[in-house]
Formats: sequence, C-alpha cells, structure tokens
Amino acid sequence: MRVAAADRLTRDFGEGHWSAHTNEASVLRDLKTSRVLVARERDAIIGTLTLQTKKPWAIDAAFFTPCRKPIYLINMAVVPDRQRSGIGRALLDEALAMAR
Repeated sequence: MRVAAADRLTRDFGEGHWSAHTNEASVLRDLKTSRVLVARERDAIIGTLTLQTKKPWAIDAAFFTPCRKPIYLINMAVVPDRQRSGIGRALLDEALAMAR
C-alpha cells in the first residue's frame, strides 16, 4: 500500500522524498520501535501512519516549536483509490488523540 501511494505521488508530482519505496525490513522495524496505526476495511489495509519519538533524519527540528517530548508522524499513506475519502483525516484524528 505504501509503495502504491508513493508511486501515485511520484506520477502526480514528480520525484520527491515521497518517491522512496518501503521494504519489509523497515515495516518490521517500525512495528518494533514505533506506534503504527492502521485503517482497515474488512480484511484489507487501506491506510496507515507511524508515530515515533525518535527524530527522523530528514526533519530539521529548527522549523518546529520546541517541546519537552516530541512525537513525529512519519510514513503516512492511504490506498490511492481511497484517497480523499476521510481515511487520512481519521488516522490523523486518532494519532492526535494518542499524542494527547
């Protein structure tokens, strides 16, 4: 699902940080070291995002308001044919509730 979302973003907007493809090892690492939220429809995963407390290498903390214990949202994706249907918003709302 994350690969499909990355491919669609690359097709629509060109190459960017979103163009990188995920692999099984990175997904397994996220499951061990982060909170992974998953949106499902029946047996299918249709959206996901990852929350972690470790600062990702690509984030420059100087652009954010300092806080005591930051939480970073990374690797958010929604299945391309379900984008713009509220799934991403629902994931973000749940992530905000968890962060609070």
